[in-house]
Amino acid sequence: EVLEDVTSIRLAWARGVAFLRLHDAEASTAAVLRAADAAKGLGWLDGAVGLYDQAAHAAYTGSDWSSALRALESALALRYELEDRVGAARSLGDLGLVHEKRGEYEEAMRAQQAVLVLHRELENRAGEAAALEHIGILHTRQTRYEAALRSLRAALAIFEALEHRVGIARTLGGIGVVEERKGDLIEALVTQERALALCREIGNARAIAGALANLGNV
Repeated sequence: EVLEDVTSIRLAWARGVAFLRLHDAEASTAAVLRAADAAKGLGWLDGAVGLYDQAAHAAYTGSDWSSALRALESALALRYELEDRVGAARSLGDLGLVHEKRGEYEEAMRAQQAVLVLHRELENRAGEAAALEHIGILHTRQTRYEAALRSLRAALAIFEALEHRVGIARTLGGIGVVEERKGDLIEALVTQERALALCREIGNARAIAGALANLGNV
């Protein structure tokens, strides 16, 4: 089947959605990627960006990291072409997550650092804090604990200034993990107790469970 107009592209996208609902992520990814490539070829760039995002979601669902990277890199290139910096930051963040899933921590770090730059340019403080938090997590996974603490504490300061309680609790948990791994157990205990108390105030059961698990590791 030749996808030569918007109607046929939308039909291909609909098939991809149906495949995903049937838990066939591979077929969904292939269908939506094909629709995205066709939309790009027709010059329908806004449509292509959304389709590449959906293809990346399907690929992520099926742990098809290579296809997820292709879709996200295509979406990112189009967002730069469209001068959509907010969307580019989102694509870069997603790219970082996929590289992290593949164990490609340096590539993930470059992506998250690019996200940080964009959010600073956009003066998006919440986005800046989230990027710093992700950078701190990546440092932690590579046992670069001092660098991790610098990034996580910078993220915490911004979340506190914004009174973003979820971000504060999440970042405190990350800091506590680093302190525990460094052997600073008293500091880790205090930090994780702060995180747990805040999670309980927020009332998020999943966050409470995570905080309890972190506390149990100290």
